[in-house]
Amino acid sequence: MTTLDTLGPEIAAIASSGRADAPDDALALLADAYFLQSAGLWTLGLGLLHYRAGFGVHDERPLPDELWGDDLERALRDGAPVRVERAPEAWRHAERSHVVLPVLGDDGRARGAVIASTDAPDVPEDLARHVQGLASLLQFTEGSPKRIADDLERDLGSAMWAALLGVQDADDAAAKRAAGALRAALAELRATVVTLRHGLPRVERLVDAATRYGDAYGLAVEHDAFPGEEALPGPDRAALISVIREALENAAVHGRARRVRISAGRSDEGLLVLIVEDDGAGASEAQIDRARIRGALGLAAIEGHALARGGTMRLGRSELGGLRVEVSIPAV
Repeated sequence: MTTLDTLGPEIAAIASSGRADAPDDALALLADAYFLQSAGLWTLGLGLLHYRAGFGVHDERPLPDELWGDDLERALRDGAPVRVERAPEAWRHAERSHVVLPVLGDDGRARGAVIASTDAPDVPEDLARHVQGLASLLQFTEGSPKRIADDLERDLGSAMWAALLGVQDADDAAAKRAAGALRAALAELRATVVTLRHGLPRVERLVDAATRYGDAYGLAVEHDAFPGEEALPGPDRAALISVIREALENAAVHGRARRVRISAGRSDEGLLVLIVEDDGAGASEAQIDRARIRGALGLAAIEGHALARGGTMRLGRSELGGLRVEVSIPAV
């Protein structure tokens, strides 16, 4: 369960995921934490109002005119929380008092704001600090790799997910082939998006993938140093590295895990087998089904990497208490 003590690291893990929907996920986590911790006094109702290339850019989700007011302008101009006793009518719960908490970029300028409706007399002491943890999600500049990655995932990724939704339940062979191809393509898109967002050099070894992505997501990762890795052909190694990346992101961001165990080897049939287990919240059957459709939890991307190599993905309950992801692919 999220507490105010663990909220900062959990928001940081979401921010490091690089997903286009990371701002929404982080804000939902923030809202849930303060709603639960303060007996329902706080509702982060209006959400995160952000501009990826700065305020006033018309194609960057500008703030609707009806939401503006003197108090909101003052909070964004001064970069400090502002109490709002009379909110504009367009605000959710406009009859209640609000607080506007600006999110400041590295240059000290406001990149967005969280607006909370409240009946509480005082602003929770840590709320402004936790809101500022969202800043890294809003550091976009025109033409930057992060901006390109965001556009790719939002536009191309959404179109591909919609196409997958249209064919993934069909029984005929052509539809099944199309669904498999779409999952594989989504996996490659996710790999490109992650590379653009993080700006990291290419990972060449499984052990480096476990270390890099474990550190990035704040996970304690156990592994056996992957004996025999050097004998793996390049395509096999690349596929398993992608699976590690997606599985660790899923464990940290959605499973809220702290510990992960990775093992790799060959089955009696000669298949390459990679198993990633975590101590997080796991995933229900309904969540797993939705993930395969829309790419959430990273499971659709993992399955896509397996299918692209003629393999399979199996999900189950981990001995550590969370999710167990097992990918098997034919060796080249």
